[in-house]
Amino acid sequence: HVLPERTGQQLKKSNPCKNSISITALKELIIAAQAYDQTAIDKLCQAFRPLILKEANRVFIRKALGQDAENTAWEIFLDLVHSYNETKYSLFPGLVRKKIHYMLIQRVVRKKSVADIKVLKILDDPNSTLQISDNNVQAEENQTSLMVQMLLKNLTFKQKKVLLATVVYGYTLTEYCQMENISYKVAYTHRQKALLRLKKALETA
Repeated sequence: HVLPERTGQQLKKSNPCKNSISITALKELIIAAQAYDQTAIDKLCQAFRPLILKEANRVFIRKALGQDAENTAWEIFLDLVHSYNETKYSLFPGLVRKKIHYMLIQRVVRKKSVADIKVLKILDDPNSTLQISDNNVQAEENQTSLMVQMLLKNLTFKQKKVLLATVVYGYTLTEYCQMENISYKVAYTHRQKALLRLKKALETA
């Protein structure tokens, strides 16, 4: 655990790190790591390893990214170590958790979007050599992907995001509010508007 010297006991339960080190020690390690001190880098990696593996091995992340999930998480962590320039080092552990969590989700969304775009291009290309119709399972997946694209087309970014978190990834609305640092009312409104638009789209489809 990375424990602030003043309030270590208060924050003990929520600390993501394996080993207990003070904020002073954390600061020294980060500064040394930014000067490419390999020993400091190794100590930081060891301290944050449980958090990084936990985020990279979430079921939906692992399923979408495979081994790249863990590699990406480490890359995000090391980039954050080298770029961190805040004066409050007690904020670093929480920032690591949030940064890795959301950047992995963004990577999953980006990968899914690229896959969907490829499917749409294939379906639109009459000269495509890919025989989608020869594989019933693949054809069904492509049709589903196309339908989802059409349904999501009329949603705003915030509406898509709240549906992705609460419907696809199974977060509660309260958890989503905490992750996004927004009020329950705002998140609820985005979700309800999104669901209403999807309902109308399905009824007219």
